[in-house]
Amino acid sequence: MDYLFLVVGVLAGTMKSVVTRCIRADGFLRTMLVNAATFFVAFVVIFLSGFSDLRQGIRLPWPIVIGNALSIFFSQIALLKAIEYGGMALSTLFYSCGFVISTAWGCVRYAERLNASHVIGVIAVVASLALVVKREPGRPFRFRWLIFAVCGMIFSGFIGITQKLFVTDYAAISLNVFLCAVFAVNFVISGILCAIFFFAKNRRTDLGDGEEKRRICIGRKSVICTIALGLILGIGNKLNTYLAGALPSVIVFPVLNGGTIVLSAIVSAIVFKEKLAVIQKIGIAVCVFAILCIACGQYAAG
Repeated sequence: MDYLFLVVGVLAGTMKSVVTRCIRADGFLRTMLVNAATFFVAFVVIFLSGFSDLRQGIRLPWPIVIGNALSIFFSQIALLKAIEYGGMALSTLFYSCGFVISTAWGCVRYAERLNASHVIGVIAVVASLALVVKREPGRPFRFRWLIFAVCGMIFSGFIGITQKLFVTDYAAISLNVFLCAVFAVNFVISGILCAIFFFAKNRRTDLGDGEEKRRICIGRKSVICTIALGLILGIGNKLNTYLAGALPSVIVFPVLNGGTIVLSAIVSAIVFKEKLAVIQKIGIAVCVFAILCIACGQYAAG
């Protein structure tokens, strides 16, 4: 059943990529509005699914809650800024490679068994990501892009680390309560930043004119997609956090990240009519090989 959940987690990650693409959230204020709405919807999803567990809230490991919340928040900001300065292709690649950090940490911290098939599989996942991610020629190199791309990768890795810490070291505490607290913290952070920026903007310009109203409005389509993104974020994080404790790190993080990127490339070709280059098709084949290597390595490890 856990491996079925792993497949669902990959599907949720793919849906997240597709829905995010449909959201128009250019500019800091729109980004914070979308973030706040997304985290609120995710909070409601987890709250409704685990209402009876909320009495355990006072027992939460708040350092891990805040660490996970900040990792999610800053990883999204870093990814958005990296895309702005250097394009989506390499930025997404760096972000996805954060799984190497969480995988290595899980293997060391919890002495998870590792063999040659696991190592080959992880290396192959990284290689497949480099092949699958679509190149964007003509983008000049910017040092700011490198800073944000590396930060996105690091914070992405921290998400997996904090998930693993919680489900392994605090298994007696409800996962629903943990995620409710995480999304509540992120909602508050996004709301505060949104309010600060809004009132700072209001001091400099008249927000009553049509141009500024358009800057704040995110559009009906974006609103619908933001609600959908919140649903996916809530369900996906619940699955991923559970899997971080149910399966070894060397399986969960590479498969979730590599599988999501590869499946997203396939869905983009089908839904958005993006043509897959030969090298991207090779990357998909390499990712399938990588997942098979990881599965064989886990079977051999017993």
